[in-house]
Amino acid sequence: MLIIRKRKKENVTDKHYINNMLKRFKRKVRDVRQLNHLRENEFFTKPSDKKREEKQKNIMTIKYKDKNNEY
Repeated sequence: MLIIRKRKKENVTDKHYINNMLKRFKRKVRDVRQLNHLRENEFFTKPSDKKREEKQKNIMTIKYKDKNNEY
């Protein structure tokens, strides 16, 4: 759960108050990677599928490194 507190200097009647709060909220969501987590868990994936995807990802990184001679 993300909590965004009102700062001492902020005035609720200020016209930029809501924009500042939204900006801080968006920054916190991005920093915590909440959207990525929600997208990953949107559908159930079998453990075998997760393993297969991870293997494919590792194979692709190895091929990329070999191609660019990075060790």
